[in-house]
Amino acid sequence: MLLLNYNQQHYIIDALNGALAQDYENLEIIITDDCSTDPSFDMISQVCANYSGPHKLILHRNEKNVGGGRNLHIAASLASGELFVCTDGDDISLPNRVSILVKNWLLHDKKPDLLASYLRDMDAEGNVYDVIPVDDLAKYKGIDSWLLGHPGLVGAAQAYTRRLFEEFSGIPCGVRAGDMVLALRAFAAGGAITIPEPLVLYRRGGNSTKRSHFSVEEVIRAFDKNIDNTKIELLHMIEVASRKNASPATLRYFVNLYQKESLTEFMLRGRRSLTEKIKYICGASGVKLGFRARIFMYSAFPNVLKPFFKLKTLLRG
Repeated sequence: MLLLNYNQQHYIIDALNGALAQDYENLEIIITDDCSTDPSFDMISQVCANYSGPHKLILHRNEKNVGGGRNLHIAASLASGELFVCTDGDDISLPNRVSILVKNWLLHDKKPDLLASYLRDMDAEGNVYDVIPVDDLAKYKGIDSWLLGHPGLVGAAQAYTRRLFEEFSGIPCGVRAGDMVLALRAFAAGGAITIPEPLVLYRRGGNSTKRSHFSVEEVIRAFDKNIDNTKIELLHMIEVASRKNASPATLRYFVNLYQKESLTEFMLRGRRSLTEKIKYICGASGVKLGFRARIFMYSAFPNVLKPFFKLKTLLRG
């Protein structure tokens, strides 16, 4: 089990207790702290020092903050098992999570490289609500099935095989989270399955929570924040698609997404003349026209959009 922590002092003990409460025998728990600036690492250390249960604990702290994807890479490199069950520092794994995942993996002869499960919605106070379903990943058969539509994934409720990491040397440096690249690898290799049973209490407000924006500046910052991570992620997905003999349509799909990020970078970073922006927009034929028009407006005429956000703010209040 891989438990990833970064500044989760309010929730990490619940997450750690969820890992320690697993009913699966012969469990190795890797806890990697991404150089937290809050007291969470000390809290983890104290629990581990006092633990006398059946599970093997390995505690590691990064010397500097490396981001979620690299922290996952480090955790996987410290593990010795065949199947990595991942959990974040603000979520809680139910006691039978590992047992059920392993049982289903064995029932499928250890072929699936990714196993997902349903989750339960949980608020900041620990109140539990409805079941959160995820896509049936078994429908993705082969790398070209990615074109069926973007799979609905929640990394906090997934498990991956060791071979999925080893074939491509872990998670590329700079990827914020490994969910998408690992899913694509799985579809191209042993496949993936979904267990329609909630095995994780999923905390609201985490890093993957979609946030609304109420100003032009917020939207531009959100675009800019994701550019570097997404470009690295897409370059790796293009590499995977190439190595796994994806169809031209699948390769073109990922190349077009990369072109979209490059367009965003060109429009929002650096000083560009209006003529340069128009020329670049017209040349980005692989990007949908609607997105080209949208990013052009944010870049060239942001003041035109401000009344829309004022109305949005008023409607929220």
